[in-house]
Amino acid sequence: MMINSDSNDTVSENKTVRRGPITRVIVAIVVASSRHAIPVLLLGALLAIAAGWYAANHFAITTDTNEFISPSLPWRQRLIAFDKAFPQRTDSIVIVIDGKTPESAEAAAAQIAARLEARPDLYKSVERPDGGPYFNKAGLLFLPVEDVKQSMGELMRAQPFIAALASDRSLRGIMDAFGFVNRGVRAKAGTLEDFDRPIASFSGALEKILAGQNPFFSWRGLFSGGEQPDKHELRRFINAKPVLDYAALEPGEVPSTFIRQTAAELGFTPANGVRIRLTGLVPLADEEFSTVEEGAGLNAAITALIVLFIIWRALSSLRIGRHKSRPVRKPSCLSTSGSKRASS
Repeated sequence: MMINSDSNDTVSENKTVRRGPITRVIVAIVVASSRHAIPVLLLGALLAIAAGWYAANHFAITTDTNEFISPSLPWRQRLIAFDKAFPQRTDSIVIVIDGKTPESAEAAAAQIAARLEARPDLYKSVERPDGGPYFNKAGLLFLPVEDVKQSMGELMRAQPFIAALASDRSLRGIMDAFGFVNRGVRAKAGTLEDFDRPIASFSGALEKILAGQNPFFSWRGLFSGGEQPDKHELRRFINAKPVLDYAALEPGEVPSTFIRQTAAELGFTPANGVRIRLTGLVPLADEEFSTVEEGAGLNAAITALIVLFIIWRALSSLRIGRHKSRPVRKPSCLSTSGSKRASS
């Protein structure tokens, strides 16, 4: 019997590979799924819906940064105790109000604070550290004695002028009030030079009105001799503790939006000489969380393209199709010619 010289190579190339139990199970699952494609798709859809419902009802996300670190740590316990002792420093919105005149800044702060206090569902507390009813009544007590004397002296000299304006708040009342200037000079209560700067500032406001512009006139500057107000007099602050929704991406978005809408409704805009800005822990944290939402669609699209590229590189196709098996030659250890020769 003659053996073909190529028989050993053929046996090694077509040697049957033994499959392990895991491989056999995976192959069986794939074969069964391909044979029953529609039931498998329906079952997968039902499982996806059930998983989504379970996740929506049993999983929750919080945007409270205080919960990111375990409260059992010693320094966290000290911080929690400190926040309880001084609650005004946590979770606050600081409203910064800048006005062209002290009166406009004060009016904006007073009206916005009143609006916020009327919404206890959005704000736990609203405070004005530099104003409010108490400072309106007892503000002079916080000034040095010399400043109080100067302010009272200016008010006494302007008493006739103020009385005329209080009785008639029209343009006619303003003109009548300026008639007391001549009387004061004649009575030697002052000189024309004392009224030069106040009248010049008032003249500038009238010229802007005649030109159709919006003047920013300060009565306080008028009674103080036309001096420009200090920068601290043009700024007011409001401290608000909002009710936060930690289930939202931006916990303080609703209270912050209400503040901006209130300012716009009341007409406190830069065009009217008032600028409203928000700062504090809550607006800063919301701005940080808002960066997560920015560019989310673009990032998702780029990720999908990368996944498709990986699939294309792995399979050389964008679809996963059926693989065609190549015909396998039957193993032959003995050639037919050799067997015939051996038998002969």
